Amino acid sequence: MDWPTASGGTSFAILLQCNLFVALLKPTRQKERHMRLLGTILVILGVILLVYGGLTLFIPSGELWLGALSITVHDNLVIPLPPLVGLVFLILGIVMIMSAPVALRPPPPY
Repeated sequence: MDWPTASGGTSFAILLQCNLFVALLKPTRQKERHMRLLGTILVILGVILLVYGGLTLFIPSGELWLGALSITVHDNLVIPLPPLVGLVFLILGIVMIMSAPVALRPPPPY
């Protein structure tokens, strides 16, 4: 199907599709923010995993009632994660922060 153009060809349609594709790939402020946020979260998780070496979850398993006094019993669930996972998260986070696209902004007027 030919698009009606002044030149009478399909070159305008191809050019329009290419411009739309390029516009989708341009870095925007929102993409930059999301990439930096995800990188920051990965860095924080990586440092936590390197320091603690795993995750510890407290799961309530029962409750004991002694009149007006109640005692809640918790089970500890330890998920051991090797320090390598923390190191990978840390490196990926740093790479994402450093390689986040920078939206080009015009210089401020003087």
